[in-house]
Amino acid sequence: MILNWNAEFSQAHIVWICLAATVMLVTLIPGIILFYQGIFRQTRVQNQLPQWLLYCGIGSLAWSTLVYTLSFAPSVGKTPAVTAAAAPTDMQSMLRQAAETPDEGHLIGRGGWIGGTEFAAFNTLTPEGNSAEPLFSSRRPHHHVPHVAFQYFHLSVFLAAFTSMAALLSLSVGWTSLTIVCLCWGVLVYAPMAHWVWGDGWLSMRGAVDFGGGLLHLTIGFSALALMICRLPVAAAESKNDGDQDIHTGINDYVASAGLALFAVGLAFLYATLSLQAPVIMVGSLFNSQLAAATGAVVWCLLSWLRGRQMVLSDVMLGALAGLATVAGGSGVIVPSSAVVGSLAGSTMGYAALIVCSRYSNHRYAAMIFSAQGIPAAAGLIMAGVFSYQNFAIKLWDNTEISGLIDGNPAQLMRQLELVGAVALLASVGTILVVLPLRLLNARQRIVVAGQP
Repeated sequence: MILNWNAEFSQAHIVWICLAATVMLVTLIPGIILFYQGIFRQTRVQNQLPQWLLYCGIGSLAWSTLVYTLSFAPSVGKTPAVTAAAAPTDMQSMLRQAAETPDEGHLIGRGGWIGGTEFAAFNTLTPEGNSAEPLFSSRRPHHHVPHVAFQYFHLSVFLAAFTSMAALLSLSVGWTSLTIVCLCWGVLVYAPMAHWVWGDGWLSMRGAVDFGGGLLHLTIGFSALALMICRLPVAAAESKNDGDQDIHTGINDYVASAGLALFAVGLAFLYATLSLQAPVIMVGSLFNSQLAAATGAVVWCLLSWLRGRQMVLSDVMLGALAGLATVAGGSGVIVPSSAVVGSLAGSTMGYAALIVCSRYSNHRYAAMIFSAQGIPAAAGLIMAGVFSYQNFAIKLWDNTEISGLIDGNPAQLMRQLELVGAVALLASVGTILVVLPLRLLNARQRIVVAGQP
């Protein structure tokens, strides 16, 4: 439900949201581009920076015109049913009926699977009222920022996912097919994911928590898993895979590390801002992010050393990325010691996944992303159901304070397991459905070529 209201917005909050959104836009996207430019060896990919920037423009237009409304508009078909009641005959009957009728106004537009089209094509972003007393729209009254600022903030998050997906697919398809596939991916995978939790969808109403954007890593990671399952043809220079010993070969460490540094800065602002919480929670989230990245890098390098491998810079990068992905889901609802423990577990599981995937996948970079983002993010979101601390006083939509298993609330762990399972399934199956036509087309082309005289 869109509420046009003329109450004063918090100026400090608006400034912070706009600053965070701008920093994310100028760090997340260039960081992702540099990171993938560093790990890709193909000159064909490395020399296409103009196309990458154009692609970000296409993603921005897709977000503003369609994907945003599917992500954050009120849920389709979620208006509480009104039951017919007998008309009261006197004042006492009227008061009693009013007291006995539950107030379900807060449920309007919440709890669904996908958003409607109310926000399509820049709708609701024009001030109403008059010049003396303009009215600006907000998604909900407790969002103390104008609607347009909220949309601008989440544009950076979408472009981060959009660009990552495009980078992984760029080794297998041309730019025309890439654009079509990624636009379909944004509508069929990203929009439902964002609506389910960030957009007051069904997982949010069931109490699932994603404080800092763990779903971003989870969706990218399990979409990468779907690419491995589909086994799209990868550019010739990438087809060679002699096991995990070859996983780091050919990476331009300095370009990739510069990209990851920019990406980490953007993630820090994302983790601190996504939930629109108080400044003290933002500080805790930033500190937990730094601890998690450091722990992940140390654990990843230590595991490489224990396996008798020489430590390389890419070990540090992947470990730091795994730590950041692990802490994202609960960055503002856990204490620093929990961030360290969670990052240790998430990085260890991610490293183990990399060993397995690098031996059986022809797309080693999809294996990297699945292992450094998908697995750690899943572990971190689940551990948010274990380590969430009630004294942070962060509340769910129904004003219930968030607490985890160690704080006496085992139900939160079950909610987090449901969250991870649902989003991982959506990302994997949705990506397979989007990419499968390319796989079938490629197989048909091989048959035609083989049948030529």
